Amino acid sequence: MARELQLQATPENRLIHSVDETLHSWMDYIRYCMDSDFYREARRDGISRQDSAVLTLLWTYLSTFSLRDRERIKNDVDSFYFYAKGFLNELSPFRYNRGGYDPTMRAVFMGKIRTVLKDVKAAALHEEGRETYEFLCAIVRYTSSEDYICRAYDLYRRYLFRFRPKVKRPRVDFQI
Repeated sequence: MARELQLQATPENRLIHSVDETLHSWMDYIRYCMDSDFYREARRDGISRQDSAVLTLLWTYLSTFSLRDRERIKNDVDSFYFYAKGFLNELSPFRYNRGGYDPTMRAVFMGKIRTVLKDVKAAALHEEGRETYEFLCAIVRYTSSEDYICRAYDLYRRYLFRFRPKVKRPRVDFQI
């Protein structure tokens, strides 16, 4: 028992545990998004699996804010960018670390992500596996480039305010 506690206390094991916890959180977030009405509606609207994943991740995050904050985000680019940086910090604590960039942590994190992506892609023989893969790739894209979230927001606004109003069937109201 003492040996196990000693092994768990090493910096390497804490690092691996932290990376694993982040990936588990990502997978929980992905499952939640995949089960959302927003994702199902986007797919029914003919939006690609990849774009639907990108849109749903952003919509789910934005829906956690009050209606007043969502209105401000919708109308003020600076507010959106402020919240977008928070989203990136939550998704990828290893890239945007207050203590500074940690190359060891980042290397472990990226190695683990590559392994998980490879495993998920190999399991993507059925629809849910392909969807999981697209969501995971979208999160990786979000965390790899601050500009990506801005492009995702542009896609989101086009979908909600240009494309969706043209859909000719009963719809769910996805008020931002």
